[in-house]
Amino acid sequence: MYLREALRWCRDLEEEAGHIYEELAAQHGHDAELSRHWQVLAADERKHARIMAAALAAEDVHEDDGPFVVDVRPRLDRLKRILDRAYKQVRTGTSAAAAAELTAFIEGTELDDVFAELVELSRPSVLRLLGVIEKDAAGVADPHRSHVAALLRTAAERRSDAAQQSARRA
Repeated sequence: MYLREALRWCRDLEEEAGHIYEELAAQHGHDAELSRHWQVLAADERKHARIMAAALAAEDVHEDDGPFVVDVRPRLDRLKRILDRAYKQVRTGTSAAAAAELTAFIEGTELDDVFAELVELSRPSVLRLLGVIEKDAAGVADPHRSHVAALLRTAAERRSDAAQQSARRA
């Protein structure tokens, strides 16, 4: 599995974990303190998903799949199965104690470890992206202006050519 695909998978898993926590917060909304803990966890997972999306965007800008990561697929597969089972359990409703145990179980998986590894692996692409952004931001106006000027000249030439051809036919 290449880094780009691993980033997509991890982003999706982080989103799924966030959905699980959002569902638990809603189910136990009558207990404001418990609900708040799950809301904080959900926000954290959504943040992780956005970080994965940003790392994925950096890979996309460079049109690069990134390095091949050997051991990640089986780990992501295992995490996907765990989160799918957890989501099914949550959808049927759980007591606060069972939900807390489920949360501890999810947080005890290697999802955060995989996240950290993928962040580290995507660091070079993110740094390259920052360089591209800084370079483009510094000189973005001049190339755009020259392209617009060339576009206007070309369009004027085409109009002039069309007018000359029309005059010759008449």
